[in-house]
Amino acid sequence: MENESLKPKMGGTKIFALRVARPVASLAMLLGVILIFDFCIFNSVQAATIAKPSNFLTMNTGLVGYWTFDGPKMTQNVADSSGQGNHGALKGQAATTTVAGKIGQALSFDGVDDFVSTTDIDLSAISMSAWIKLSASVAQSRIVSNWTSPYSYLLSFNDTGTQVQLATRSGGSTGLIHTSGNCVVGVWCHIVAVYDNSTFKIYRNAVDETVVDISLTGVLDNTNDDVVIGADSVNHSFPFPGSLDDVRIYNRALSSTEIRQLYNQGAGTKVASSPLATSGTGLNRGLVGYWTFDGPKMTQNVADSSGQGNHGALKGQAATTTVAGKIGQALSFDGVDDYVSVTNGSSLINSDSHTVSMWFKVNSVDSAPVLWSVVSLVAAEAHEAFVEIISDTGLTWGYRAEADLLTYRTYTIPNISSGWHQLVTVKTGATTGDLYLDGVLQSSYSGNFIANVLNNTDVLVFAEYITTLGFVPLKGSLDDVRIYNRVLSTSEISQLYNQGAGTKTASSPKVGPTTCSTGLSCGLVGYWTFDGPKMTQNVADSSGQGNTGYLFGQISTTSAQGKIGQALYFDGTDDRISVSGSLTIGAWPYTYCAWVKPQDSGHVFDNIISNLGLSFILIDVDAGDSYYNLYNNASGNLNSAAGSVVFDKWQHVCGIAYANDTASFYIDGTLSVGPSAFQSNQFTDYPVYIGAGTSDPTSGNFKGNIDDVRIYNKALSATEVLQLYNLGR
Repeated sequence: MENESLKPKMGGTKIFALRVARPVASLAMLLGVILIFDFCIFNSVQAATIAKPSNFLTMNTGLVGYWTFDGPKMTQNVADSSGQGNHGALKGQAATTTVAGKIGQALSFDGVDDFVSTTDIDLSAISMSAWIKLSASVAQSRIVSNWTSPYSYLLSFNDTGTQVQLATRSGGSTGLIHTSGNCVVGVWCHIVAVYDNSTFKIYRNAVDETVVDISLTGVLDNTNDDVVIGADSVNHSFPFPGSLDDVRIYNRALSSTEIRQLYNQGAGTKVASSPLATSGTGLNRGLVGYWTFDGPKMTQNVADSSGQGNHGALKGQAATTTVAGKIGQALSFDGVDDYVSVTNGSSLINSDSHTVSMWFKVNSVDSAPVLWSVVSLVAAEAHEAFVEIISDTGLTWGYRAEADLLTYRTYTIPNISSGWHQLVTVKTGATTGDLYLDGVLQSSYSGNFIANVLNNTDVLVFAEYITTLGFVPLKGSLDDVRIYNRVLSTSEISQLYNQGAGTKTASSPKVGPTTCSTGLSCGLVGYWTFDGPKMTQNVADSSGQGNTGYLFGQISTTSAQGKIGQALYFDGTDDRISVSGSLTIGAWPYTYCAWVKPQDSGHVFDNIISNLGLSFILIDVDAGDSYYNLYNNASGNLNSAAGSVVFDKWQHVCGIAYANDTASFYIDGTLSVGPSAFQSNQFTDYPVYIGAGTSDPTSGNFKGNIDDVRIYNKALSATEVLQLYNLGR
């Protein structure tokens, strides 16, 4: 990987890069089921199988298998979160067969050949729990199966294709029960099945619906066969069609109270990753949707800044229909056909505890314009919610349970005909709620509303009500729309109001030289962590600048254990990340940093970061010595010390170009070379590539792992470089 071999290929093109250089058949048919869900299995408490003391009776007690299907748990296999090591392997699927789940991500099964094979789990009593969402009704499709020995168990659908059954065998005798109610195709359904050696129970959505077909008394005893999720354990027949989430197995019988706890964990809103809905502090806690409408968030869609991936789509507008907002940019609506839709967005408010906050500005209140709504596209007017403006001093907040049952509150409010105003609606219970205008609780209203009955498939819409009920689109602007899966306090609502109560600013606060002068966030124009929550739909940029990356030759689960969280593996052949748009950082200064764990690819050079027309940071090989190279064929070329690249070992690399036509290399927080002469030139509009060269993205491909890639539009100091290195030590 010699620089000399690279230069002739580039010709007169200016390039900047960072690279590396290197020297029971009939019963089985009866029990077939089709469904997808998160489930749990429990058996009677045995101290030998419980990681915690026997008196520690929590939802972790007796948990011997727990598969969340969330991003960080799908990097190399289907990780078991119980701590028992019962990891699963995907069959017929890829780890990217994940979809939005009931609690974080779910796993999608095609009903043909998809299943997950786990290990043998010894049980005597058992509880199995899962969230299930059918894509079709198929008789006898399997949810969880261990049905190969005289002591075995099976959770599946019965011949109806919508009722769930539990079958158990003890010493050759068989017991069978099923639910009295049905799981509806396209709707999440929570199932818990329990057997305690004598008593059967099966719960649907936390309600006991047990119908006994065949009673049974006897222990399950130990089995020697693997547990299979989504198909039969014998021959992988009766495949499940749909999605499964939060699957659990316990070695004990769960109580009705515990089953209710499990149900309540997912009965509210869908979130994009399990921990995020309740993690964080202050105004980040429970934030499941956040649309700022600021420039970097409007490049390809209406990006969701909550981290949950609930992006919106513009209808009737373009991304440039932005205007000066209350906090940064706002989105303008023409009152004719403009709106924003969030697919399945109703799941964000499908509970009796949620908060919706927004800034709005109306140009006209004629004909009851709508601020936000949820509409059913399956059955018109069946399950809906809305807030509409009925006059300069009136608002209506309502819910529809079915076509002929519309309930709502009508509020008398201060005049909103001019200027920006903040509206916060807080659902506090089944039939209770609070409405705040400009941080003040509004208590003058008539009427009431009912409990939420929305479907997760309903569409969340801003500035429109896309049915024919006489509502009209908003003519005005919206800004800083937020949805929480919890009740915000009065003080928190006041905090939100105070963020925008002063004078408006031209752009929302973000990382960059205009807002800071020191610190590792200052000047950060690109930051790709490759961690699970950042890899759900693309390679998210954590700098706040919206420089999203896209995978080529890989899938998001080509992730591996990193130096800081997850890393991304590159195969050295065709894997790369293309970053949308351009990172205009000027001629200098700039800094490239990354954690790399290179493998000996046999290439002359391996690109780490590149931008056609500026430079590369790469690994190069010259006469058997491997070194890092900061390259720019406008006569800029700087090598780290010969032999400084160590293959199959993590190293932290920073290439820095200064404002005085010099550059330096740091490896593992220590200066390797420089400052030395180095002529720089500015970034072009060509994409930035990670793991490949932009002049020919199929050559010079990096082989190995890359983690925590950062690009700055400033020169980091030696102290800051050391800080970055210490983050991953």
